[in-house]
Amino acid sequence: LARNPDVQDRLRAECARFDGRELTHEELHTKLPFLDAVVRETLRLHPAVPYMERQATKNDIIPLQYPFTTSDGQTMSHIAVRAGQTVVVSAPYYNTSDLFWSNGSVFRPSRWLDETPPS
Repeated sequence: LARNPDVQDRLRAECARFDGRELTHEELHTKLPFLDAVVRETLRLHPAVPYMERQATKNDIIPLQYPFTTSDGQTMSHIAVRAGQTVVVSAPYYNTSDLFWSNGSVFRPSRWLDETPPS
């Protein structure tokens, strides 16, 4: 917030409407939409868990939207996953990639108010 004084000012103004009284959980979600957006944006850029591991329960193929070329020159348009294999997903990559987010590396809480974030 210190790097984004406009965001900080907007958040302070939203919180100041409640004159320091303690809010219920429901009020936090319904009456402080910008606070919710700031928290979501902070966790998007600084996830509590940097990666997720999942174990495949069956053989499968993961299609790739963007094929890539391996070091030996082979073009890959999919990735084969075997049952029992561990798949690691990088939260920081997906949370900041411009493929999924508009200006993904920029701290912009209003994206949670203005847009439909990726699911």
